[in-house]
Amino acid sequence: MNRLSCIAVAAAGIALMGCSSGVSVTSDYDPGAVGVMEQYETYAWMALAQGDDPRVDDDILERRIKEIANEILVQQGFREVSGEAPDFLIGYHAAIQGGMDGIQVNSYYGYGWGGWYGGVYGNNYVRYYEKGALIIDIVDASRREIVFRGTAEAEVDRTMSQEARDSRLQSAIERMLSKFPPR
Repeated sequence: MNRLSCIAVAAAGIALMGCSSGVSVTSDYDPGAVGVMEQYETYAWMALAQGDDPRVDDDILERRIKEIANEILVQQGFREVSGEAPDFLIGYHAAIQGGMDGIQVNSYYGYGWGGWYGGVYGNNYVRYYEKGALIIDIVDASRREIVFRGTAEAEVDRTMSQEARDSRLQSAIERMLSKFPPR
């Protein structure tokens, strides 16, 4: 592979990493329930459905998610209750899914030397990745309907330190719950 091809591949790789390194956070809510959500004071956690993916269905991750969410909700003025009827229920779902990216780099990338080379010369580069998603649902306890949903998605980076993973999770949950209740 010539030097120009190496530079083009490196630039494309950096661009792809830059696009996928962040956490994408979105939220959605029931506009008809905004007035009801503004009256919420107490909450309780819903029982989690057990899945079959040990990468996301483990007690350590569950504790971490609940601790972060509880801290944020308490800071927002909500109170967790047990033994009394809450105003809303909170639950989460986590998943990891694999995907592939591909890029073809032409050996003559960037030069308009005309058609004299007569064909496509280059290399194909394929990259496998895993994308993780965390969904937090807020359910009106009396109506048993979802009134708010926050979603965070990011590429899974297994080389991250524990501190970096915790920080990323903290940031994602903060960004989701900062939009609850909607105003």
